[in-house]
Amino acid sequence: MRPKGGGHGRGDRHRLREDRVSKVVGLTDGARVGEFVVLNELDGDRHLVIQIGSTEAFALAASLAT
Repeated sequence: MRPKGGGHGRGDRHRLREDRVSKVVGLTDGARVGEFVVLNELDGDRHLVIQIGSTEAFALAASLAT
C-alpha cells in the first residue's frame, strides 16, 4: 500500500517498499533459541531480519510450507 501524493515528502529514503517472506529460521547459542523471519525486497537485493515469537514463527513456517 502506498500513500497518496507519493509519500511523506521526506525524499526517497522514506519510500515504502514491498517485501516477501523468504524464510523463517530458529537460531540457538546453546542455551537460548531465537526465531527470525527473513524478508526479501521484491524489486531489489535487500534483506530484513526480524526476531519474532515462537508462535508467530510456527504459523509463518507452516504457511510457507504450503
